[in-house]
Amino acid sequence: MNKSRPVTTRKTILRTMAVAGIMVLAGGLRFWNLENQSVWLDELASVANLDAPAYCGNLYGMQINCPTHTMGPLYYCLQYHAARLFSLDVYGLRVLNVALGLLCVLAVFEAGRWLCGWSCGLLAALCVSIRPPVYLY
Repeated sequence: MNKSRPVTTRKTILRTMAVAGIMVLAGGLRFWNLENQSVWLDELASVANLDAPAYCGNLYGMQINCPTHTMGPLYYCLQYHAARLFSLDVYGLRVLNVALGLLCVLAVFEAGRWLCGWSCGLLAALCVSIRPPVYLY
């Protein structure tokens, strides 16, 4: 019985390795010196409210401590659960931002690949991964 399988070519393997390399570079740049960066006001307010026993307490505390902060409730929900998973300090909060930044690099790659091909996707992902304002803020 002959089953049809997709043929894995050398070109596909090299492209996949290039994407993996860009993702490792992006992760390294985002995690490098993460704990030594200064704490921002919104991060300080978030850390102060993460010890709430429930997610709603976290949201209520954010409205009290930082009323001008305009992040949506979905971000605070993710932040609350990520802090429970990693740690209740600023580093635990920033791990969520690193993960979202890596997803952004992958999304830019896929969009570029879909619109213009592999080389465009790789170049766009590389640009997003090494641009300092994207990984520092």
